[in-house]
Amino acid sequence: MSNKKSIDKLFQQSFEEMVDRVGAGYKRFAWDSRDAYARFLVHKFYHTRHSSPLLALAGAIAGNNNYVAHRRFCEHVHEEMGHEFLAKKDLENLG
Repeated sequence: MSNKKSIDKLFQQSFEEMVDRVGAGYKRFAWDSRDAYARFLVHKFYHTRHSSPLLALAGAIAGNNNYVAHRRFCEHVHEEMGHEFLAKKDLENLG
């Protein structure tokens, strides 16, 4: 097996393990608890609020040295913009 294939396989295994751990956490979360869900929404609001500026910064740093990464970061900024307001609206609806 080539070195690149070994690295790709290791990355895939690590990614799958990470997804499994995150998924297990979501399954254990107390979704029926109003207070727990409110705390979750506050966290999501701040997380998503900062993701667009951080992605824009990453795109600027990638710049012309890595056009593919630059373009993807810029596209991702557009995809993420405004998502914080979804969490905010849900939080407001909780009262």
